[in-house]
Amino acid sequence: MAASLTISINGGALQTGGVSANLNDTARLRSGNADGSVYRFEVYGFPPGASLSGWTYDTGNKLWFALGATPTDITLTPWGDWLLRLIVDDGSEVDDTDSSGCIRVVSPILGLCDQCPGYFDQMGTDWSEDYRANLRIIETVLGGLIP
Repeated sequence: MAASLTISINGGALQTGGVSANLNDTARLRSGNADGSVYRFEVYGFPPGASLSGWTYDTGNKLWFALGATPTDITLTPWGDWLLRLIVDDGSEVDDTDSSGCIRVVSPILGLCDQCPGYFDQMGTDWSEDYRANLRIIETVLGGLIP
């Protein structure tokens, strides 16, 4: 059976693909199938300054990983985009890897969107839409500060 990464935010329903969350929410990652013998969960894109308790940081590949079917929950701080991957068994088969998981946490004060490398390819969206929206938010806030 193909690898299937599922995400639950704050104990809610299991979801796949891209999900939205708030700063300091808790994300629980699980495999949507139970027939693998080895599970490796990876967070391969994350906001600067992120530190995942209970996970191991791979300095060579610049990612966080956890082994086993039930990795430690992730507290989503700081804000930004989180790119997720599940590798089942040794990952040698085409369908042993699911890299479709993503969590977006917008900035809590201005509502800015992150520009995480790989997010837009993964989610099939155009990065310029978020970038343009961010510029307008910044302009509105800074414009209000200038007399």
